Amino acid sequence: MKYKRNIKFVAVTGLLIVTAILSALGGKIFLNGQKDNDEKQSATSNTGMAQTNGMPVVTVNAAAQLQSGIRTARLAPVNYRQEIIAYGSAVDLLPLIDYRSRFAAAVGASATARATAAASQAEYERNRTLYADNRNVSLKAVQTAQAAATADRAKAESAALNETDLRAAITQQFGKKLADQTLTSSSKSFNALLKREKTLLTIILPLGENLTPPTVIRVSAYNRQRIAATLVAAAPQSDPVIPGRGYFYCADTAIPANTRIVAFLPIENSQRQSLFIPSGALVWYGGQPWVYIQLDKDRFARRAVPQQSPGNNGFYVTQEFKPGDTIVVHGAQLLLSEEFRAQIKTGEEGDDDD
Repeated sequence: MKYKRNIKFVAVTGLLIVTAILSALGGKIFLNGQKDNDEKQSATSNTGMAQTNGMPVVTVNAAAQLQSGIRTARLAPVNYRQEIIAYGSAVDLLPLIDYRSRFAAAVGASATARATAAASQAEYERNRTLYADNRNVSLKAVQTAQAAATADRAKAESAALNETDLRAAITQQFGKKLADQTLTSSSKSFNALLKREKTLLTIILPLGENLTPPTVIRVSAYNRQRIAATLVAAAPQSDPVIPGRGYFYCADTAIPANTRIVAFLPIENSQRQSLFIPSGALVWYGGQPWVYIQLDKDRFARRAVPQQSPGNNGFYVTQEFKPGDTIVVHGAQLLLSEEFRAQIKTGEEGDDDD
C-alpha cells in the first residue's frame, strides 16, 4: 500500500510540473505572437497611400521618414539666363587621322620628287654644257638627260598637286582652322584630341534662331553633368540629319565618338526669375520627370514637372510650383516605390474580397 501511494504521489507531482511548464511556454508563445503582431501592425502603419484630387498621396510618418533618409527643402526664386537647346555629336577622329597620315606621306613624296627633279635638271644642264663645249658628250647623252629631267619635273609637280589636294579636301570637310591643326605635326590642340584629353564636337545651331555661336557653351552626354566646350570654328558642311548651322566645339573631357550631345546655348540679356528643382528631387515615370511635394507633416503628393528648362544638375520651372513649396530632395525614389507597392497591395486585397 505504501508503495502504491508513493507511485501516485510521484505521478501527481510530475503532472503538476508538466502543466506548469506548458503554461509558461504557452504564455511565452502568446506573448511572442502578440509581439510579432504588434510589430507588423506598427510597420504597416508607418506608410500608406490615398488619392487627393486624382493624384496619389503617400503617407509616411516622421519615424519612417527619418529611418528612410527622406529630406525636404523649400523652393526659392532664382535668376537664370535663358538657354537654347541644340544637338550634335562627338566627332570621329579617324577621317582626320587618315588625312594626317596621307598628307604626311604626300609631303614626303613631294620633297623626294623635288629633290630628284633638281638632280635631273642639274645633270641635264651639265651634259648640255659639255655638248656645247666642243662636243665633249654625245647628243644622245644630252637628250637622255633632258628626258629624265622633264619626267622628274612632272613627278614633282604631281606630288605637289597631291599635297595641295589633300589639304583642300580636309579644309572642305573640316574648315581651314581645324585642317591647319590636323596637318601640323606639332599642334598641341590636335595632339590633345589624339590623347583623348579633349573631344571634338559638332554642334548644330537650330534654324530660325538669330544666334551668334557663343564662345563657351555647356554640353551634356548621357544626361550627365554639364561640361564646358569652347568654339573652334564654323563647320563647312551641314549635318544630313539635323537641320541648322554647324560649328565645331572642343570639350575638355573624353567622350566616345558618335555620342549624341545636348548643348545649352546661353541667350544674352535674357535673365528671368524661376524656381530651381535639383536633380536629386526628380523621379522619372512615364517618360517625364516628377517630384514629391509635401502636403503636410506626413503626406506627400507626386506632381509632374512640365515645360522645364534643363539646368546644371536640375531643372528650372515657371509653372505648377510656387515659392515656398516644400519638395522631397532626397528619398523621392523610395516614395515612388512605396506608392506602387501600396497600389499592388490594394489590388491584392481587392482580389481577396472578390
